[in-house]
Formats: sequence, C-alpha cells, structure tokens
Amino acid sequence: MQRAMTKVMGEYPDTKPVTLSPSSGGLGSFLTGLMMPRGALAVTNPFTGNITYDPNMMSGQSPTEQEQTIAHELTHSRQAQTTPWWKTAMGMFQPDAKVPAGVPKNSPMNDPYYWRSSEMEAYQTERDRAQRTHIPYYVDPVTGSRDLWLPNQRRGIDTSPSPQVIQRAVSRPSLPDPLADALAKSKAGMKLSPIEQAALNKDLNEYHQSTYYKSLMKGK
Repeated sequence: MQRAMTKVMGEYPDTKPVTLSPSSGGLGSFLTGLMMPRGALAVTNPFTGNITYDPNMMSGQSPTEQEQTIAHELTHSRQAQTTPWWKTAMGMFQPDAKVPAGVPKNSPMNDPYYWRSSEMEAYQTERDRAQRTHIPYYVDPVTGSRDLWLPNQRRGIDTSPSPQVIQRAVSRPSLPDPLADALAKSKAGMKLSPIEQAALNKDLNEYHQSTYYKSLMKGK
C-alpha cells in the first residue's frame, strides 16, 4: 500500500501529504469504524485527510486496484484540505443525497451514497486516472461496466455499431466475455441501453486497433 501511495501521491501535486495507515485496535480503530462502511477498503478522515485502510480487504487487490483505491481516497483528502472544518461538521448533520427519479430499483446507482457530491468526485477521479494511465479492461467502480467513458450523445443519434462491425467482431472467440455478451445481444436484435452501446463501440474500436487483432488479420 505504501508503494501505491507514493506512486499516486506524485500524480496529484495539489494534494498535501497525508498519512496512510492500516486499521488497528483501540479508540482510533473504533472511530474509524464509525466512518468506514461495512466491506469498505479504506476511509479518509474528513477533518485531517489522513487515510486508514483495512489490510484484510486490501490484501486481495492487485497493485493497479490499490492505486485506484488510493486515488479515490486522495480525492477525499483534497476535499478535507480545502473545506473548512465547521462546514465539514455541519455536513454530517445534513440529509443524505437523494437518488434521482427514474433510476431503476435494481440499478447499482440506486443508492444515495453514489450521489453524494464528494463520492461522485472521488469515483470520477478513478475513472479519469484509469483513462489517463490506460488501464486495460477497466471495470467501472460503480456500475461494473467495462472500459466505460460515455461520449457526448445527442438525442436521436444511433450510437450502435453497424451490422458489419458486429458480424466481424462476433466471430472472434478471443473477445472478452462481457463484450461478447453485448455483441450477442445486439446480434439477436435486442435493444441495447445507451451505456451498453457506448461500451460496445469503445470496446470494438480498441479491439480492432490491438496488436492481437492485427496479428489475426495478417494470419488470414
């Protein structure tokens, strides 16, 4: 974790140094536990910006995943460093964020936690970093979608891939499973959501530009 902390801290020079420590017993652990949701990887003190992580939860993460977690928490550190303490204290007594109308009940976005402005900023930091560092087969931390950066869409524009693109790609058994599922769904004539369409377009584009795909084409 310290390796990840050192690396990611260097990517955000606007964040003042903070401490990173594992959770342990005692009063400090009790107070941290009050702030850390069940199953959370780490938590940031909203007043000091210092980060505490759960060693057991973090042990199963890859180096890249650890870096993404640090990037998320450092966003909260910056928030703590730029927000007056009294405003932070008052915010603790404010009603939680509301889920916008129209969000399906079974959607991962149907949780007030993900609509808190502080969390929205932190999760966007993860997405931005994943795109900037070219993390392969990135899974969105909230929706679980792969390689998802939605383009600006205009009403009435069909963003789905052409039948020719689908036919060429669906014949490639090496495609990642989530993409293959989306292709199969589209080929069957099932309507894709805007999110699925955007993910499909992006995955196809990256796949066709990959060295592996080009090697397959040369072998034909």
